[in-house]
Amino acid sequence: MQAHMSKGSLLIALATILLAAAAGLPSLFNVPGDAMVHLAVAEQFAEGHPFQYNGAGDEVVVASTSPFWTLLLWAAFSATGAMTPLVMKAAVAIAWIGAGILIIRQGMRYGFLSRSTAWLAGAVWFGAPSIAVNSLGGLENVVCAAQLLLLTALLETSRQKGGFGLRMLTGLTFGWILLTRMDAALFGAVILTVYYLHRLLPALFRKQWAEVGRIAIDSTVIIIAAMAINIPWYVYQYRLTGSVVTDSSLARLYGGRRFSLMLIADKLYLHPKAVITLATAFLPLAAGFLVTMWQRAAGLVRKPSGDHAANHAAVCVTLAALVFYTFIVGADHFGRYFLPAFPFFILGGIGGLAGLYRHLPSRAVRILYVAGAAGLLLLPNLYDGYKRYVKHDKFGFNLDSVLSAPGRRAESTDTYLARFGLDTEPDRPWRFAVTEVQLRYFVDERIQVQSLDGRTSARVLDYMNPVNGIPDFEAYITDLQSDIVQLGQWCQWTGYGWVHSIVGPRPLPENLVCTWTKKAAGMTVGDTFTWNDVQVAKAGNHEMRIYWPEVSAPRPNADR
Repeated sequence: MQAHMSKGSLLIALATILLAAAAGLPSLFNVPGDAMVHLAVAEQFAEGHPFQYNGAGDEVVVASTSPFWTLLLWAAFSATGAMTPLVMKAAVAIAWIGAGILIIRQGMRYGFLSRSTAWLAGAVWFGAPSIAVNSLGGLENVVCAAQLLLLTALLETSRQKGGFGLRMLTGLTFGWILLTRMDAALFGAVILTVYYLHRLLPALFRKQWAEVGRIAIDSTVIIIAAMAINIPWYVYQYRLTGSVVTDSSLARLYGGRRFSLMLIADKLYLHPKAVITLATAFLPLAAGFLVTMWQRAAGLVRKPSGDHAANHAAVCVTLAALVFYTFIVGADHFGRYFLPAFPFFILGGIGGLAGLYRHLPSRAVRILYVAGAAGLLLLPNLYDGYKRYVKHDKFGFNLDSVLSAPGRRAESTDTYLARFGLDTEPDRPWRFAVTEVQLRYFVDERIQVQSLDGRTSARVLDYMNPVNGIPDFEAYITDLQSDIVQLGQWCQWTGYGWVHSIVGPRPLPENLVCTWTKKAAGMTVGDTFTWNDVQVAKAGNHEMRIYWPEVSAPRPNADR
């Protein structure tokens, strides 16, 4: 990590980027479950059923946390139909590459890094398997990463050149971020606050009231521009749903509580996965980031300067993300949720490591330092790459099956219903209570998907225990008359990765789905038992069928 990298080292860094880009290609041909949810939501919009996950006549639910992603896919469905997943994949690939370019550019231009170490920062972005997979899967988080880097670039350019046009463009960009993800908008607000404090505090100290006035005008322009982007959507959403906050956001909040350690009931929860992941898989960068954080804090005390606004913003965004995902929401899907903050963590981490390098006493020590840092960064990421690319246990649906799904829904639904012994021409839709709601994209209107965790069903939130994030499944399934209930995922969780190999999995609070999951382990398909005077049968490896009074009773293998 020298101030001037040799040509050989630079070639190695470039080769790393190219190899990493090639390694990320498998993700382009797979679609994770949550991306399938976005596709299903947007398709209903395009078919004239906005905010109705199951289509016409279904409950109104705000199932998408990203209005911009819904709008993009809505437009894609309207224009390209079943080819929309390809548009989605193209969008995330452009955002991933664009974010990498901005990382390198900002590393070189805004006081972070030298040219050579900026390329190393880009290599980390492109080379980490968790970043590549979560970027290219098909979700909007990688767009947020590019947006936040773009916001920083606009603020830096505006600081140097000024101008109403740049202020307006900055506000429109912030509004775009707000329309893409609320948590990314929080990080955008942090960036804006840091930059304007760098202008405001010296102006107040020197009593430059004209500058204070200009700052107030600039801030007003940014706020108005951002609101101009968002008000039309949220007026539209409120008119149709009566809500501004999304149901899926509330479900995610409860999910965070479900998979966290409760510190203060209904108020404060600890989900340490973010800290654990950064301190293990990205240990050298975490150490470098701490150095950068110390340097920036010391710089504020000794000599505050607007030239370091980008550095301070990087530190503050990373810290804000750590606090948000550790104590407020919870980041069980850490690689995806933390993606918008990763560029700033990488820039701060590489910057700190480069700063330490320049103070090492000898060439031999520097070689050991670089080799050690590279090894500690490469080994866990190589193992992660092995799990993802060799074992193939971290992907979602094959892209071919997703592209062909709309044309095969009738056939797929016939097959799916026959597997559970359900009538393929029912008088009413069969009700499937599931945790993995992406089923919606593969079946037709003969199946109504009911969400067990609330991501695509506002109704389950009425049954939610806000303290532990576990719904009252007994009341929910009874009131909604679910025909099929998906088992699994509600008995225990292993959200901290390797830590659970030491401490073991942590059980979730008692709930009906877990009780049935344990009961099903000793049953064969067709076996039945009685629950609340209703017969329940094991219908599949991971499903139970409930025979409500209006449905003919089964022929059980045994009454358990």
